[in-house]
Amino acid sequence: MTHKSPKSSVSNMLTSYASNPVNSYANASPLPLYDPQYGHNIPLFNRTTIPTMLRDGRIRFGLQMLKGPIQYNTVFMTEKNSRSPALIDLLKANGANFMYRVTAATPEIEAFVIKTLKRFWSLGLDEALTAIEWGFSCSQVVYRTTKEFKVSYDYLKLYDSESVRPLYSDSKCLVGAHIKGVLNKPNGLDLVFPKVLWHIHNRKVNPVFGQSRLEWCSIPWHESYVCYGARDIRRTWFVKNAFDGGEMRYPIGKTKVGEQEIDNLDLAVRLMSNTRTGGYRVMPDDVNPSTGQQKWAYTPPAANITPNGLMEYPEKLRYEILEAMGIPPEVAESQGDNTMGSATGRKVPMMLYYSTLAHLSDQAIYDFDIQVLKYLVLVNFKTTDYSVERVSLEDADIESSLGDVPEGGTTDLVSKTEEDTGLTV
Repeated sequence: MTHKSPKSSVSNMLTSYASNPVNSYANASPLPLYDPQYGHNIPLFNRTTIPTMLRDGRIRFGLQMLKGPIQYNTVFMTEKNSRSPALIDLLKANGANFMYRVTAATPEIEAFVIKTLKRFWSLGLDEALTAIEWGFSCSQVVYRTTKEFKVSYDYLKLYDSESVRPLYSDSKCLVGAHIKGVLNKPNGLDLVFPKVLWHIHNRKVNPVFGQSRLEWCSIPWHESYVCYGARDIRRTWFVKNAFDGGEMRYPIGKTKVGEQEIDNLDLAVRLMSNTRTGGYRVMPDDVNPSTGQQKWAYTPPAANITPNGLMEYPEKLRYEILEAMGIPPEVAESQGDNTMGSATGRKVPMMLYYSTLAHLSDQAIYDFDIQVLKYLVLVNFKTTDYSVERVSLEDADIESSLGDVPEGGTTDLVSKTEEDTGLTV
């Protein structure tokens, strides 16, 4: 009998994950089936769970909360415009929370890069950001030719994550993707950069397949949606109480209705069925001589008191799902600041929220720049002398204030500030 060392088992597990990330948990026997922190109730997250989670409206709402601000609150500008505090302040006042400046060797390159990024943002970012729920996204890059440039970016054609595999160079670097199920390509299709865009979410966990953000919220989601979970408990309780029709007592035997005799059990069932539809009930006035009570008796249902916490339990889990996805509940529930996070003056959750989204925006630009944009600039301008950087109001203020420093240095600057504002610095 041969025994595998722990190091060998881990190596096999990683090899299995790299070759087939979809079935990696099924192929890696050392991994437990359930999360040890939560016992048998909470299974470990794997990629087969994602389609089920995407059917949940709360999960889809959370993904829209992550992607929407990035798609519609991003601005690309020239280096000259990025140095204007008034312009930056105006853009921020109008909702531009993610601003990037493009610095290039010539105005032509600068204009080309900005135009390409804007088109990617409107025709491609949505496909690339599916990496948030799947860990990574793989899309074919479609180009077009124009009179002005040899080749320009057009749009992305997204492929299902289960139909793609990464392509590596001899030095083990990611260089493209192998696409399965392509028409007229029985053996699949190999696409290398810049014909493919491979976008990664949370590359620190895995530099190729990333990590799905749905894994972060899988525990509260399972607690809410599994059998005997919060939603199941709530549904069962209300169904039980909504359709409890009371009690019906009937005498054994038959009752003559017109010229027909009907079993009393059948009559009782008919009477009770009218309870659910809101219909009336007609029973004979037949008294038992020995007891003096009606032989037919209907006892209406008694209303049960709603248990404490029945409604609060699912509500708490809804908040936990949002928080695990990186969305403060105040952002989704507040009615102030255009319904975005300051009904009670709490601006901090909104600021933290945008700071986390900035990382998602930076990573989308990074992958598109490295895998697609640099090739386009090189083909059209024979150089890659440009850069894309995030800009803020603070950057513009620093740049503008440098030109206002008096000859006396910082001491005169403090005096000048006190004279202009009336405040002591």
